[in-house]
Amino acid sequence: MSNKHLPFVTHDPLFILFISLLLLIARPASSQESERLTPAQAEAFVARLLQPNGDISEWVDPAVLQRSRRLGIEYQGLVNKVLIQYDLANPIKIALRGKKLRKTLTIDTLEAPFSRLIVGVPEKDYAQQFYFRGTRLVAPADYHTRNWGEAESRYFRFRFSEPADFNHYAVEELDRFVAETLTLLEVDSAGQALLEQEKIVYLLCHDTDEMKAITGFESRGIYILA
Repeated sequence: MSNKHLPFVTHDPLFILFISLLLLIARPASSQESERLTPAQAEAFVARLLQPNGDISEWVDPAVLQRSRRLGIEYQGLVNKVLIQYDLANPIKIALRGKKLRKTLTIDTLEAPFSRLIVGVPEKDYAQQFYFRGTRLVAPADYHTRNWGEAESRYFRFRFSEPADFNHYAVEELDRFVAETLTLLEVDSAGQALLEQEKIVYLLCHDTDEMKAITGFESRGIYILA
């Protein structure tokens, strides 16, 4: 089967670099937004997460799940694509499953309908955050960019916290780069049309503090592999 159509897995390094621009943003969803994550639900979520190859799809906001599948891109050996770069580290999972480490669960109530679950491992000075809208898992960006402005171009859907940072010339250059990359990679017309319809979601952070809040890294830029 051809790898030239975007919905299929490819191992081309240039293509992997290209798709790593993706950072997916969810749309509001479900009546469960009026609910809040409970301690019992948090325990159940983490229990599923700790299972070997544990699929957490039933915990994920349907819009987030659909969004992560919209281009048909998969990563070999990765069960929960929605958690890429936000999952518990594998050594931590193994140690918690074997009860060699102790975990703590803390639920922070954020602006409705969001909550933040912090899974801590005191012995390792380790913590990982998970964001929920109602009782469903979303990405950190869904919370942190909830009030940001939006704009679209041929291949991109932008979110930005500061309108003055949005540069139309830079947008044109990005679209041109994508068009040239699609040609270079010989992506067929169906794949190009799919990308033009679904778009790459691009978060334009104003400073390193915003970047760190969303990605966990204090940087001016980072590839997000989701």
